[in-house]
Amino acid sequence: MTGQQTRIAWAFLAVALIGLIWSSTAPFAQQTQSSDRQEVAEPVSPETLIPQGSVLFAQCDGSAAHQDVLKATAAYRAFEKSGLLPTVRKAVVDVLLSAGPAAGPVLRSLRQVEQNGLSFGVSLPKPGQPPIPSLTIVLHQAADLERLIGPAIQGVAAQEGIEFTTQEIAGQKVTSGIIPVPGTPGVELGWWTKGTHLVIAAGFDAVRQTAAVSSGNAENLQSHPLWKKFGRRPETFTRTNLMWFEVDKVFQMFSGFPIPESAPDNNGQPRRVGDLLAVLGLDGLGAIVVQSGIDGEAVWSDRFIEYRGQPRGLFALGQTKGKLTLSDIPKLPANVTRFQAGTADWSAMADASTRMTRDLIEFLPDEPRQQFEEFIEQATDGIEFDVRRDFLDGLGDKSCFYLDDNQAAFSQAYTFAFSLENRKTVQTGLRKMLRAIAARIPNGVMRLRETKVRGYEIIEVTIGLTPGQDSPLMAFAVGEDWLVGGNLPQAVEAFLLRQEGKLPSWSATDFPPQTTKNLPKEFDGMVGLDVRPAYQIIASLLPPVTGFIKLGLRESGMFPRDVEIPLDVVDLPPAELVVHSLFPTMTTVEKVEGGYRQLSRGAATDPTGVAIIGGTAVGIAVLLPAIQAARNAARLAQSRNNLQNLSLATMNYASTHDEELPRGTLPNDELRPTQRMSWIVSILTFLDQEAVFRSLKQKEAWDSDANKPFSEVQIPTLINPAASPTDVVAPTHYVGITGYGKDCETLPAGHARAGVFGYDRKVSLDDISTGDGTSQTLMISEASEPFGPWSAGGSATIRGFKKQPYVDGPDGIGSQFDLVFNAAFADGSVQALSKSIDPTVLEAMSTYQGNDPVDMNEIRLLPPEKR
Repeated sequence: MTGQQTRIAWAFLAVALIGLIWSSTAPFAQQTQSSDRQEVAEPVSPETLIPQGSVLFAQCDGSAAHQDVLKATAAYRAFEKSGLLPTVRKAVVDVLLSAGPAAGPVLRSLRQVEQNGLSFGVSLPKPGQPPIPSLTIVLHQAADLERLIGPAIQGVAAQEGIEFTTQEIAGQKVTSGIIPVPGTPGVELGWWTKGTHLVIAAGFDAVRQTAAVSSGNAENLQSHPLWKKFGRRPETFTRTNLMWFEVDKVFQMFSGFPIPESAPDNNGQPRRVGDLLAVLGLDGLGAIVVQSGIDGEAVWSDRFIEYRGQPRGLFALGQTKGKLTLSDIPKLPANVTRFQAGTADWSAMADASTRMTRDLIEFLPDEPRQQFEEFIEQATDGIEFDVRRDFLDGLGDKSCFYLDDNQAAFSQAYTFAFSLENRKTVQTGLRKMLRAIAARIPNGVMRLRETKVRGYEIIEVTIGLTPGQDSPLMAFAVGEDWLVGGNLPQAVEAFLLRQEGKLPSWSATDFPPQTTKNLPKEFDGMVGLDVRPAYQIIASLLPPVTGFIKLGLRESGMFPRDVEIPLDVVDLPPAELVVHSLFPTMTTVEKVEGGYRQLSRGAATDPTGVAIIGGTAVGIAVLLPAIQAARNAARLAQSRNNLQNLSLATMNYASTHDEELPRGTLPNDELRPTQRMSWIVSILTFLDQEAVFRSLKQKEAWDSDANKPFSEVQIPTLINPAASPTDVVAPTHYVGITGYGKDCETLPAGHARAGVFGYDRKVSLDDISTGDGTSQTLMISEASEPFGPWSAGGSATIRGFKKQPYVDGPDGIGSQFDLVFNAAFADGSVQALSKSIDPTVLEAMSTYQGNDPVDMNEIRLLPPEKR
């Protein structure tokens, strides 16, 4: 792997490791203890080291502070005591430690943070300052990590020419430096210790401001209104994490910005972002505050969304008539894994939606607004149906949505239901509404069919682009108490049967007490989620695919192929042992004074996301070798196609210039070859880049003031999808071949070591045909690092074989593919050449009049049976 790929791999592993050990109590913790810790310092609260103006703040306690309550949770029993996480964690740690001595400090740092936690705050720039936010990070109880983190940062910075110095700033001994950022004075980065904590600050003037906070000369977070309100730990549960985000302050920064191409307001003034926020009701948003932690066996989360004034815009769509209880939720499938229920005033919601849509239309310029209004008028012309009066007014205020796994083996079946206030109104209005919609869809693509099944009237909506091939789209039925719909008629019928007790069912009142404890009895909405099936799948998949996971990690190239991955099937626990301690998660939402509150309680946090990520990770590990091979094959094919297009463009150029190929640099005696424009400029018109070609001043240097804007246009044909990223704005990953020998680019035409391209060399297709032959003469090749601009003359765009190894060596000819590199010959063909090709064969192919015929079988990579 390249250096950059290695860094990316390490970053990926670090993030993965944090996730694995975040709630860990593994024996590896012993390795985090420093034998030379500093003397005990006066205790300092982490929040006192963060500036008062932080609009984004997060504080995580770390696992060491809550060991007793952590061990009492269902999640601890399921994932730790079962042995699942310890087994996976040990395998990951052992592999990383075997990767080299640098892994130890990395793991120690991660473990330190996991055990003791961290706090961070983000502050917005002050008026008149560059638009760079400031970041402050406090690593709790991690002052001794300065010996690890400091040298690491300085080592990386030194490679980029960035100097860090240690000096006293605002009473703190700070090590800091400036990281250059184009268009700004640069980002200041610095760190120091305070008490037992390590403080890191970054941003414009961030070090001085944060150091002043550490010294007590500037206000800290404890004076922030949100800290005064939420900083005290709640008595109802053990808080482990606190986070807030002041949305309103971020909106204020942008509210005065004009909205491009919007219609002026009634006063003729341009509409601004603040106007749009007001229409959407987002101007009432304040802060979002999240507290999470542990309550007995459960993981607990308390979210508060601050909202000022009456609900407007999007928030007006959530108007309700009353509260909801668990007993209001209809009977659900016995094996339901996810559902959500709520209460709403549907007619008021429709009115709010109409108002918001009307207000949003006013932002459109005249022509688009007229087109939109004409579309609405055409769509509703002739419809004698009032959605509000003829349908919504008949609905009750309760609704439910759930997934029905009983009806879909290879897809997903969903069902939604609305309570009824006037059954006849809804029944009549539903038919009218569906018929009106079907009539507006051209060619009769949408069709309705009413069927009576087991006493239930089911309206089936189908869609068919070809006659006789209708596919179910939706189905509806009006029962005694509920309007029910779904994507399959079977799901709709099953709902009605379940309400009558004819099918097995589960009621939300059957939630176990671990799930409902300390949650409100009445609410505006709720989500129920059974985490057990998802974790059952993951835990049961791990043993059979362990071998594939190990193979996939080796094939990924992240580790040496001989590294032993210590993950054995026998060490993994039975899936039942992992799952049996878990219980469902319940989340409630309600409108409260000053905003909205969301409470969540369950066996694990966000288990759906964990299940998806975990299942995806297992699948990727199983398929990684095939994915890697397919991806490489696709990139190889794309690069071959690029070379084919370059070769064709070169041939087309020759056909319009008396068979003469483009010179390696455009002729210009007043400029050095490296200042001239490259041969690629000559063929731009044949690469669909006519506009760029006409814009370039060909008598000037490629990077002159006039040419630079056009030289920075990236040309897709010149980009190899397998090439590593580069700092060059518009690179070429393909170069013309100049021959071999240290002076090959300056040799005269016809020289035995001269190739197709040279600084001033004139070569025609006839010259090559009468020499070694077009099918045996290399013309263009993939390049290896370093890459150069496509418009520049010199080694950026033409290269020869000067010093062995010729491939992926100092000459910069080669590729990022494992075993081959692609090259185009003068006859227009493209070949995948072996990277282990005989150097003398390469030398022979790089010339066009060397009188050295080549056996093309010598350049093949694999035997015929494996090609």
